[in-house]
Amino acid sequence: MNKIKIGTTVEVTTPDRIKELRSKNPESIRSTGEAIDYLSVMFTGLTPRVAEAMDKACQKELQLTAQEMRHLSFDGSEELSVAELERDYDQLLRLHEHFSLYYMDVAENKSRDMRRIDLADNDFAVVPSSWILLGDGESSESFSQVSVVEICGGAKQGAPHFSFLHNGEYNEEDVLDLAIQKWPPLFDLAHDPCVGRWNSKSAKSCVYKGAPVICFYELQDASFYEGRGLDAPCGASVHRCQQ
Repeated sequence: MNKIKIGTTVEVTTPDRIKELRSKNPESIRSTGEAIDYLSVMFTGLTPRVAEAMDKACQKELQLTAQEMRHLSFDGSEELSVAELERDYDQLLRLHEHFSLYYMDVAENKSRDMRRIDLADNDFAVVPSSWILLGDGESSESFSQVSVVEICGGAKQGAPHFSFLHNGEYNEEDVLDLAIQKWPPLFDLAHDPCVGRWNSKSAKSCVYKGAPVICFYELQDASFYEGRGLDAPCGASVHRCQQ
C-alpha cells in the first residue's frame, strides 16, 4: 500500500484520543498515521445505504435519549445522570450530522409519498401514505395526538406501520385489535410470549435482542426535530398551529 506524509496541526486533546484508539486496537493501530487511516476508512466513502442505516440508528437513540432527559430533574438533584445523558446526546448528534452527509442529497432527490391528517385546533400531521391509519379517519379533527405502532424486527415478516389518533390516553390492546383487522399476521405476534412490548412513554429504553418488539411511538411535533437540527423519522411529525 502506498504511503505519503502529511503535516498539520490538531486540537490539544487529539493526541490523547489517538492514544485511546490505539489502546483499543493495538494490533492494527500502531502509530498516529495508522490511526488516521483507520478513522478515514471508517467514516469516509460511505455508501448511501450504510450511511442511512447508521443515521437512522442514531436518530432513534437521539429520540430515546431526549425522552429519558425529560424524566430527569434539572434542579441539581440528578446532575450526574443529566450530564451522562447530555454527553450521550452530544455524541449521537455528531454522528447523525456526519452520516447524514453521505445520503441526504440522494434521499432529497427521491420523492416520498406523504399524506396529511387534519387534527384538532387546526393542527395537522404528515405521515407516509404507506402507513395504515387505524380507526375512523373521518373524525380526525376530534383528536390532538398521533401515535405509531412499529414492529421492531418485523421487517422480514413485511410488517407495516400503523398510525392512530388519540387525545393522550389509549388502550394498547384495543389498538392492536384494530391493527390485526388490517394486517392479520399481527395476531400471532401479539400473542407470542417471546415478542416484547414497548411504549415511548416508558422510562426504559427499547432493547431489541433478536425477537420482535411491538413498539408504540408518540409522533413528535415538527418543532421538536427542528430545534435539534434533526430530520423527522420517515418525514412524519405533527405540525402545531400554535406553539
